[in-house]
Amino acid sequence: MRQKRTNEHRRVWVKHNGPIPKDETGRSLEIHHKDGDHTNNDISNLMLLTLEEHYEIHRTQGDYAACYLMAVQRMNKSPEEISENSRLAALKRIEQGTSSFQDPEFLKRKSIETRQRNIELSALGLNPWQNPELIERNRLNTIKRNAELVSNGKHLFQTNEFRAIANKINEERIANGTHNFQDKEAARQQALRRVEEGTHHFVGGQVQRDLAARLLDDGIHHLQTNNPNNTRVSCVVCKKETSVPCLNRDHKHKDKNE
Repeated sequence: MRQKRTNEHRRVWVKHNGPIPKDETGRSLEIHHKDGDHTNNDISNLMLLTLEEHYEIHRTQGDYAACYLMAVQRMNKSPEEISENSRLAALKRIEQGTSSFQDPEFLKRKSIETRQRNIELSALGLNPWQNPELIERNRLNTIKRNAELVSNGKHLFQTNEFRAIANKINEERIANGTHNFQDKEAARQQALRRVEEGTHHFVGGQVQRDLAARLLDDGIHHLQTNNPNNTRVSCVVCKKETSVPCLNRDHKHKDKNE
């Protein structure tokens, strides 16, 4: 369990050295524990530093959790640097086996809580993923972000280390029966409730139609085929004989009432 931080180290410094100086911005300087033990407040273990110096020491030591807290609470760091510190801190906790997501009981409890909350929101029509605009915006943002990470060689899935960690976590969750894919009946019941309430994103087929339209416009739909020999085929929609690729938009379907 993480120990609660106190200001005892600052009081010890003041007792031995007088008031803690301030930097040019009027911010008090930092007191650093040399050995990393925040319970060891002996004056010989304390060091006076600027905030930037304190930050760099923890970065060098690989203490990304401390860097994240300093960046968020007391520094004007970019969102990208804050995010990177958070990512590295999470990976280190996983390596050390101290991540909450490695605790089967925590995973089971969070899974149940998340499922119940989503069911309640969906019943009220307030689940964010019932909003088509949000779904599309998130899809485009995800594609753009992943493409940038892959091109820069920074995508997590490109590292053997991450894949090994992810595989290990999934194997443990499966062994403990806490993997979300194992509770098929609960997922089926939830989907049925959403269909009955008219809140399922597949209800009405609009999501599928929009996806198919995008694939057609991009020319990558799996039912789009080249027909260099002008072969006569049956349209998969209206069964009318045609030489046009079966989902080409130039092909006019028969009227359904004919």
